[in-house]
Amino acid sequence: PEISMTWMKNGEEIAQEVDYGGVLPSG
Repeated sequence: PEISMTWMKNGEEIAQEVDYGGVLPSG
């Protein structure tokens, strides 16, 4: 669960790096 903690603080950076798109809990 490292990524979950990472995108919490770096959600924007992670979203761009991992290119989640709609996987983030932010919607």
